Order: sequence, then structure tokens, then C-alpha cells
Amino acid sequence: MNIERSTISSMLNSATLELEKTNPDSPRLDAEILLSHVLECPRLDLFLKGNQPLNGDQMVAYLELLQQRSSGCPVSYLTGEKEFWSFNLEVSKDTLIPRPDTETLVEYTVEQILKWQKTNEGKTCYIAELGTGTAAIPLALCAELKNLHITSVDCSEQILAIAARNIHCYKNLLTPRNNRLDLVQSYLFSAIDSPAKLDLIVSNPPYIPSDKIADLQTEVSQFEPESTGWGKGWTVFLSLSAWSAPVC
Repeated sequence: MNIERSTISSMLNSATLELEKTNPDSPRLDAEILLSHVLECPRLDLFLKGNQPLNGDQMVAYLELLQQRSSGCPVSYLTGEKEFWSFNLEVSKDTLIPRPDTETLVEYTVEQILKWQKTNEGKTCYIAELGTGTAAIPLALCAELKNLHITSVDCSEQILAIAARNIHCYKNLLTPRNNRLDLVQSYLFSAIDSPAKLDLIVSNPPYIPSDKIADLQTEVSQFEPESTGWGKGWTVFLSLSAWSAPVC
């Protein structure tokens, strides 16, 4: 990789040109996020300190990240974090990366809970969230609403460990707001006694059939984990629909 070894500003310019060859959607943004990660500083500092040179260790670390990004590895997996809603969430190669369309689901869910709360004033809303991943959805709900009891389920112990750390970082959204968030290791709904006891079920599971994965972007098809459910397609939704009928 031919990168000019100089100041923050010139390094960003060179890195952007390099990333354009393989990641045309957001090469500048990717270059900035990765460099701010290496320097452990806000992105704004990259502009305020543009004439500052990088030392040897910083250069080596940055070039390694650029190489991995050029090969298609998502920025969030390289930095270990992803912005979602008002949070900075930990992610890993065990988890799917929260996406903007998930925020649309959160917005719709908030609307539905508010409607429920209008007719059930003062009551706790019992929610099951299936396939929690990073705990992005339940944390966003707890940020917007009070009096929630959410049971978030995932089948992976590694994923639940990440979810637990994210929840701990934002624990101020729980008890002070009369919210409770429980994590349960289970495949879909097998650990939940009865959907009839729930007021709402929310889930954003993987839905792409295995024979379509090769058609996706490289950063999805080659880097996001199959263990989170790729390949099940609509079967997940059919299972959820049948099980959740008592709540509908």
C-alpha cells in the first residue's frame, strides 16, 4: 500500500485515495474513523491537529487497519465499536453490526409501546427481544421509555457477554427509569415460558437465505458471522409468527 508517511492531514488524504480503490462508498469517513481509533482521539482533533506527525507505532497500526479495510473487513470490526442511536456500542466478529434500518424498527417499536402505555398507565410493559446481538434494540428502547421489563435472548454465550458489557455501560437507563433488562441464552423463544405473558415481541433476525449470501457486499458475505443466523431466511420469521400469535 503506497501511503505517504507524514502528518495527520497528508496521511488522511493518502489513505482516502487508497481506500477509494476498494471502498468507494465512504473512503474518507473510513480513513478518519480508523485514524481517530489509532490516535485515541475524537475525529475533530484530526482537523485541529492536522499538521501533527504520526510516530512509527501509530503509522504501523494505521497501515495495518487500512490493509484490512481494503480487504473488505468492516470498520466496526476493526475498531470494535459502532455508533447506534445515542450509544457507542461494543461489537466483535461474533456479532452482527447494528444498521440504520434497525433504528427504523426501534422508532416503530417506541410508537407501539407509547400506544400501549396510554391505555395501561403506570403498568410495566413486558417485552421479549429475540436475537439481541449487541443489545442495541433494548438499550434504545430503555433510552426512550420507562417502565419496561425486557427479556433479551441470544443463542451465543460470546454474544451475550458483549451485550452485557454494553448494558453495563448504560446502566443509568435501567433502575432510575424503572426499566429492567434481562439476558437469556436460548435459541429464539425456547427459554421463554409463554408468549401470552408478554405485551410485545421485537426482533430483527437475519433473513437472507444461504444461497443469496454470495451476492452481498464482501464485508457482509465474508466477514459477518454465520453463527448469528445467516442462511435461515424466512424460516425464522415463520417460527416467530407462529409462536407469537397469542401476543398479536
